[in-house]
Amino acid sequence: MTAPRIRHSRVSVEGPNGVGKSYLIDQVAVRLEDTVTPLAELPDVGADRLSGRLVAALQAGGDPFLRTGFPLAETFTLLGLAVRRYEHVAGAFAGKPTVVLEDRGTDTVAVYQAVILTEDADHESEVVLALLDTAAAWCPAPDLSVLLLDDPDLCLVRWEERTGVSATPDQRRLMARAHDLYLWLARRQPHRYTIIDRRELNEEQTVEALAAVCRALASREER
Repeated sequence: MTAPRIRHSRVSVEGPNGVGKSYLIDQVAVRLEDTVTPLAELPDVGADRLSGRLVAALQAGGDPFLRTGFPLAETFTLLGLAVRRYEHVAGAFAGKPTVVLEDRGTDTVAVYQAVILTEDADHESEVVLALLDTAAAWCPAPDLSVLLLDDPDLCLVRWEERTGVSATPDQRRLMARAHDLYLWLARRQPHRYTIIDRRELNEEQTVEALAAVCRALASREER
């Protein structure tokens, strides 16, 4: 089975919690308002009643990583929500020459769920690829993906300030493993991934680097 293709282009912005994805996406969307359409992170999309109910069920336990004690069911629910978001975007932007800038995509679902489904790093790379292969039948990978990185300690501070809670040791391990798996995936797929490290750039340079990825894709699609 092959997922339907759609005319607009997609760039997903991936990265660990607290790296500043949503803020930077908003800055790029303002800068490139005639080219880029931002798309909210999966739990915040609320494209329809079904999606909203499923997200609410995952959030009901209060875990910020949407863990309810049933990791396989959670994984396939999140993959299904990612597919539903793709369907929503396909309908909303069909035939429109825009670059959809996604705040985290299927890669993030696969990365975090691979970590949750495995006890250590020995098998997580195998699982993340299997999850991406499963999702690709209905939701093709973005045209390009950006991995945003920053100092892990600073990311943790931002995440705790945003959520208003202190990360538990378990949550810290989860975020650290996800960071490493993101990096492994990006290095394995250099044809699709651009890595932007905020430790090497100031805020203006980071926004411009992300905007440049969108401009490059828009120019490529116009040819």
